[in-house]
Amino acid sequence: MKRATYSQRGDSKLGVAAALVTIIGFVLGLPVTLVQLGVLGNVRVPGLPGAPVQVSALVHGTATLSVSSGSGPSGTEITLRGTGFGGGEQVEIRFHTEAIATARADGSGVFSGVHARIPGSFDAFAPQQFGIVATGESTERSASVPFQLTRVPGVTSTPTLSISSGSGPSGIEVTLSGAGFESGEAITIRFSTETIATAQADISGAFSGVQARIPGSFDAFAPQQFNITAIGQSSARSARVPFMLTR
Repeated sequence: MKRATYSQRGDSKLGVAAALVTIIGFVLGLPVTLVQLGVLGNVRVPGLPGAPVQVSALVHGTATLSVSSGSGPSGTEITLRGTGFGGGEQVEIRFHTEAIATARADGSGVFSGVHARIPGSFDAFAPQQFGIVATGESTERSASVPFQLTRVPGVTSTPTLSISSGSGPSGIEVTLSGAGFESGEAITIRFSTETIATAQADISGAFSGVQARIPGSFDAFAPQQFNITAIGQSSARSARVPFMLTR
C-alpha cells in the first residue's frame, strides 16, 4: 500500500470552503475511505489512473475571537477569548495596527481570560469603529471582532495647552494645564528645545497645575517669542502655546 498526502488551501473539491483538506492513503485503482467530518466525495488524484478515490476531508475549524465589551473610550479594559488556533501556538492581539496583548493557545487551540487595554493612539479618530484582530504566529490563522471607539468624556479631538502667563523674563514661574492627551500617559513640556517640566495625564487625558520655570538659556535672543510645547510620550500628540521672552 502506498501513502500520499494532498493538501489544498481554499475551496476544496468536496465543497468545503476555506479549509485545509488532507487526503491520506490510497491504493492504486481502489477506493479508500477515510474518516472525515461526515462529508464524503470522489476525487481523482492528478496523474494517477484508475477509479476515483473516495475520501473524507480533515477540515480545520475557523478561528474565532470574542471580546467582553464591543465599545468604549481609550483606557477601557477588555477580556478576550479565542478558539480555532493551533495547539500551543502564540497569538498576537492587535487593536487596528497596535499590539495590545499576546496569548498562548492551549492544546485544543483555545485561549481565554486575556486582558487588554484599548490604546489612546487613535483617539483623534473617535468616534469610529476599529477591528481587534488575533493572529496565530505559527498557523497565521486570524479572527477579528469590531470595537466602537468612543471619545473619552472631556477629551477634545485636538490636544490643548494653556499657561498662566504669556510673557516675562527668564526665571518667571508659570502654571500649565492641558487636555486631549492619552489616558494616563507621561507628558514632556519644553520651552523651545529645553525640557522644563513633566506631567501625568489623568484618565480623561488632562493635566493641570503643573509648575515650570522659564529657563535662562535663551536670554541672548530676548525679546523674542518662543513656543512652550507639551508632548505625549505614548501617543505623540502635542499642543503648544506662545510665550514672549522679555529682558
